[in-house]
Amino acid sequence: MPEEEGDREAVDQVRGAVRGPAADGALPLPPAAVTSDLLAVGEATHGSSEFFRTRAAFVRQMVEDHGTRLVALEASAAATVALDRVVGRGSTEAQIVDVLGGLGYWTWNVREMLELLAWIASWNARHRGPDTVRVVGVDPNGAGSALVRLRSAPFGDRDAVAALDRLDPLAERDGRLLVEDRDLLGVVEAATGFQQALLAHEHGAGSAGAASRDEPVRAALLDCCILLAGLEQEADARRRGLHPGAREGLRDQRMADLLTLHRAADGRGSGPVLLLAHNVHISRELPGDARYRPLGAVLADELGDRYYALAQFFGRGEFLAKSAIASSLQRRPRRRRVTLMAGLPLVEHVLDQIDGTAYVLDLRGDAGPAAQVLSEHSAMRAFGAQVVPVVYRTSMTHIDPGRAYDGIVYHREIGSSTLLPRPPRGAAWCRRERATSWKECAR
Repeated sequence: MPEEEGDREAVDQVRGAVRGPAADGALPLPPAAVTSDLLAVGEATHGSSEFFRTRAAFVRQMVEDHGTRLVALEASAAATVALDRVVGRGSTEAQIVDVLGGLGYWTWNVREMLELLAWIASWNARHRGPDTVRVVGVDPNGAGSALVRLRSAPFGDRDAVAALDRLDPLAERDGRLLVEDRDLLGVVEAATGFQQALLAHEHGAGSAGAASRDEPVRAALLDCCILLAGLEQEADARRRGLHPGAREGLRDQRMADLLTLHRAADGRGSGPVLLLAHNVHISRELPGDARYRPLGAVLADELGDRYYALAQFFGRGEFLAKSAIASSLQRRPRRRRVTLMAGLPLVEHVLDQIDGTAYVLDLRGDAGPAAQVLSEHSAMRAFGAQVVPVVYRTSMTHIDPGRAYDGIVYHREIGSSTLLPRPPRGAAWCRRERATSWKECAR
């Protein structure tokens, strides 16, 4: 697209501030981001290979060069516990694949994600103790596996067992929580009581000097917090008259809470956070066309300059997505093609005029003037796991990129992620499908 008169200043400012790849092809992390104790990983545009591989390269840089040991995924907090245990043991690719599908969303079940997890497992096989890299989830959805673990844990505390028994109306199936509307409030109260019993038990055991016996209780406390977040999310989903944007805002708040929980449990409660996820979710401010407060705004209020929001943009290419029409009936996503269409007021039109196939723009550091001129271009694209056929090509989000983000990674072109084969529906899957209550799970 030829330069337009209004874009020339922005192009000049951005061109002077970008940092391209090193000799080995790796993109550099912005200086203000490398101090982060935690790296949170999500998708800017779902099903895109270049975005996945960029995130993986940043994870490796942060782990190898800057001491990051906690990686948070925009994936089910409950399901990711099993994934963390597998990569923590330095497992093989085949073992990782067995649990990767349990994250509950096709976007993670791709070759690029498997390669990243295999690298983390390889690192953990060579490093133990405080140098182990942990993988955690922050999405409150899909909390069923937390319930299964809690019911199978060997609790000796009478109050905890009694509180757990009150969760009888709650069931799990294939990662989902199942509960009747009439029982939902009582189940939330029971889970809260169970949490309080665990806290009292942990406090008593800690004061008695039984630190070694606290580990199962701490694991149960984490699962209980995840379960409560999932129950609250379920209650929100059933509230009548709640705008979809408001639901999304409540989910973002719970993701922020779970992120804080993981940081505290890992002893990194006060450290900086680099967040590389979906562009709308990580924004430091409310998007112009949204009706909710995103995760990034919550973290920016809490952490200030210790939060670094790194967005990813692209010009043209392919990505994977399902149709928003009857998406539950579609077995697999398909490729979606996007070009950089003229006539749309996109910030990508400015970014695409810079030389190079990919580069990094640090808006917080020496690119302050670039952030200011980019603020005059208040629309961008980012595609989710579902799109409206045909119409998605002109979809935009209204946002001020110069204020919403601390940095930008730009790809001139992207390609689709490589889906992993669907796992066979064997005996284990059939047992999960039949498990409509916790009693059936226990048999």
